[in-house]
Amino acid sequence: MSISGSFGLLVLLLSLAVIPGPSDLLVAGSAIKRGYRSAISATLGILVADLVFILVVVSGARIWLEYFSHYQDWFTWVSSGVLVAFGLWMLRAKISPADINSVTDAKRGFSFAAGFTITFFDPKALAFYFGVLPAFFDIESFGVGEVLFLILLVSAVICVTKAFYAWIAVSGTKLLPSPKAQTFLLKTIGVALILTGGWRLLS
Repeated sequence: MSISGSFGLLVLLLSLAVIPGPSDLLVAGSAIKRGYRSAISATLGILVADLVFILVVVSGARIWLEYFSHYQDWFTWVSSGVLVAFGLWMLRAKISPADINSVTDAKRGFSFAAGFTITFFDPKALAFYFGVLPAFFDIESFGVGEVLFLILLVSAVICVTKAFYAWIAVSGTKLLPSPKAQTFLLKTIGVALILTGGWRLLS
């Protein structure tokens, strides 16, 4: 991949990253509910899902694009259901000091699974990896070095973006130390996830 191509890919990734999406809301909600460690677990789940997409797309982008196009409606329904489910979970959740001071393995596992699921069934992620990315680059001709560079670049953009949203969320909890105020923030994110899921079904 040339320097200009690498720069173009970085601009493409950043242009998508600056627009808040469901995974950003999930990371923010996890940070509000259980602090940075839970946000890191959610981010790892997101990274694994993106890694799966990259490995699949380099193995035959055109073949997989045709396959996923046949199940586009199904993915939209599943994606909407996942967003609504996590939104409802956040609506029912309440903040307590123990949540942030102690994060069990089970809770970290839940955050990881949530990050993976929301990303894996995200139509925007599918469109990017199987539609937009192959339109700009000959992905199927990538060598090992170029694939590793793509993975590192995507991972860096995701980590920086999610860290920013987690920082905003944790900063908000410090400005609003009351558990009721933090619970309100979490419920607001839950409503946003539910509305996003509903919008996908209607669009």
